[in-house]
Amino acid sequence: MGFFSGNCVHCKHSILSDNALTQALFDNGGVALTRIVLLRENLFVIGMYDGYGRIYDENHSTIVEEVFYYDEDTVFHEHCWKKVGCPMWSEELPISSSSEDQGFFIEEHKYLNLLNQWKEENLK
Repeated sequence: MGFFSGNCVHCKHSILSDNALTQALFDNGGVALTRIVLLRENLFVIGMYDGYGRIYDENHSTIVEEVFYYDEDTVFHEHCWKKVGCPMWSEELPISSSSEDQGFFIEEHKYLNLLNQWKEENLK
């Protein structure tokens, strides 16, 4: 199985694999694009997304949870989750859609624009 991902329910951009980060994205804080918050009933996980359906801990050494194998996953970029008040799972939250770019085959400028938007929001 190849790369796959889901879209953040807030910004609608995919959760990126760290393998998708170009030098320009990395230099502009793109690691934040790989930071995922997974919400399911009775499950809350924050970690780094690998692009293959696994969320890892901060050291990228231990698999914390699998994601996007089910039609019940609600995911956020950690930045977006904090922006909307750190919600916990509820039936009212939308389910994440599959990412067309698979979190890997990305248009760099779209994600650079997203990072710039996040930076501007933090300045306000």
